[in-house]
Amino acid sequence: MKKITLIIALAIITVSCNTKKEVVTNNEQVEAQVSSMALSETVWNLQELNGQAVSLDKNFPKQPNLIFTRKNDISGNLGCNNFSSNYQLKDNTITIKQIASTQMACPNLAIEQKFIEVLEQTKHVEIEKDILLLKNKDQEIIAKLKAEQDL
Repeated sequence: MKKITLIIALAIITVSCNTKKEVVTNNEQVEAQVSSMALSETVWNLQELNGQAVSLDKNFPKQPNLIFTRKNDISGNLGCNNFSSNYQLKDNTITIKQIASTQMACPNLAIEQKFIEVLEQTKHVEIEKDILLLKNKDQEIIAKLKAEQDL
C-alpha cells in the first residue's frame, strides 16, 4: 500500500513539474512578442557605440537617437544630422538598409559616421527592460540605447 501511494505521489509531482515548465516557456514567448512590439514608437537615445560611452559636449550637443515605426521606417538624429531609413524585423533579426542623412557641416562627424556604420551592421535586436541592444551578425553588442522616459 505504501509503495502504491509513493508511486502515485511521484507521478503527480512529475506531471506538475512538467506543466510548470510549459507555463514558463509560454510566458517567455509572450515576453519576446511584447519586446518586439516595444521596439516601435519609442525614442531610443544612444548610450554606447562599440563599447564606448557617448558623451555630449559643445562639439556634440544633441543626443543621438532613433525611432522605429510600425510601418518599418526608422528615423532619428546622429548628433547633428538627421537620418531616415527602413527596416525589416522578423523575430529578433533586423535588416536596416539605405540610410539617408542630411549633410550639415558639424563638429565631431566621426561619431555620426560610426553610428551609421553600426546601424548598417546591426543584424539582431534585443530589449532588456528599457535598454535596446543592437548586435552584429556574431551576436556582439555594437550599440546600447536607452528608452526616453518622457515623450
